[in-house]
Amino acid sequence: MIAAWKLAPALAAGNCVILKPSELTPLTTIRLARFCVDAGVPAGVVNLLTGDGDLGRALVEHPDVDKVSFTGSTAVGRAVVRASADSNLKRLSLELGKAPSIIARDADIDAAGAGCLQGSLLNSGQVCAAYTRLFVDRRRVDEFTYKLAAAAESLKLGPGLDAETVIGPLVSSEHLDKVDRLVKTGVADGAELVTGGARADGSLSAGYFYRPTVFGGVTDNMTIAREEIFGPVLSVLPFTTPTTWPPAPTTPTTSWPRSYGPGISRPRTAPPRPSARAPSGSICSPFSMSPRRGAGSRRAGGGASSATRRSRHSPKRRVSSSD
Repeated sequence: MIAAWKLAPALAAGNCVILKPSELTPLTTIRLARFCVDAGVPAGVVNLLTGDGDLGRALVEHPDVDKVSFTGSTAVGRAVVRASADSNLKRLSLELGKAPSIIARDADIDAAGAGCLQGSLLNSGQVCAAYTRLFVDRRRVDEFTYKLAAAAESLKLGPGLDAETVIGPLVSSEHLDKVDRLVKTGVADGAELVTGGARADGSLSAGYFYRPTVFGGVTDNMTIAREEIFGPVLSVLPFTTPTTWPPAPTTPTTSWPRSYGPGISRPRTAPPRPSARAPSGSICSPFSMSPRRGAGSRRAGGGASSATRRSRHSPKRRVSSSD
């Protein structure tokens, strides 16, 4: 999905492209590149490189690359900015941080919960656009949290080839350990573990399965509210009035919404009041995985998705690198 979003406008603008997927999940991007070959795209216009972070660093530092589009963690995004500054001051598009949603007092709680659950747990939460921070009006937060947790508990966890499976495994043992570590940190920081919070047991114990997890009573200075977990973990943060959202940054590492921005659950006739103050590239209302795109801001990253380098095939070359 992300590779296609980056690739299509790059080609439409007459650029050549280098795709560099995560070393853990390269197969869909390889298939996309094969489709381009089969469709007759000239050799050298769409290129694919697979490898780890060292390869990504080499692309970012290369003086013949004029633009990089990166989707990934805030820490790696900072490294991309530094490498760009140390090379040829290439233009950057960065999609970083944690995507929030706002649940207003007059929202349809059942619909909002269903939308948050779908948007949060798609691909077991391993999606950069996953709704990971759910800001809920304090007057509805208990109702929302209870219904969200009950719905999460009902989802079938299992192998991806099982037609009844709703939530599949995480991508690796290392990532499973990271998710579990962050969940334990959330408990230690004082968040209320409402449901989940552990690896699957029984017949799934040997796999990389993690139970859908819902935290209540989360505050913006907690680790689980600031670091991207990239797993089936949802954090509910109450707010009192529209003026208390978006929250002010609490530490230099606070992650703001990336270009997907907040999903705001309100009646269509009532524009979301906090949206004008949201430091985000775009706003979705109501929930959608295809939001209006914009030029991000602050730690959301910034810039339209494009990357260029001079090439004999076209006036420009574009690089798309995703973590």
